[in-house]
Amino acid sequence: MSSKLFVLGYSYYEEYVPYFLHGPEDVTQEEFKALCDSLLEEAGYRAVANADDSWVGWQQVVESLIPLLEQQGYQRFEPVENIYWGPGIIDEHDYNELSLLKSSQSKIIEFNKEIHDKLYKDIG
Repeated sequence: MSSKLFVLGYSYYEEYVPYFLHGPEDVTQEEFKALCDSLLEEAGYRAVANADDSWVGWQQVVESLIPLLEQQGYQRFEPVENIYWGPGIIDEHDYNELSLLKSSQSKIIEFNKEIHDKLYKDIG
């Protein structure tokens, strides 16, 4: 049985939370969205029914939507992730992971310092 990967998520300002699902190969993006939209009302009711003493927001609605999608044959999965985190690379002492860049680290820092100097030379 072949399957397609789908992402269901919610977002609020900088926060973005994706949920990953396997689904039927022949389902299009539009069909997946239409199915999700058609299940939102029931997901909203479930979110309220399962609520504790906090607000019900899109997180709770989306999490309530997942079991409804599972009833339609979708299966949730957790992909293996490898994430590098941090701001712009300006100083070799910023983050431990920079050492993984090996010799390219100094070139990146040199390049970024030149950009920084160009951007801020007139502000001075």
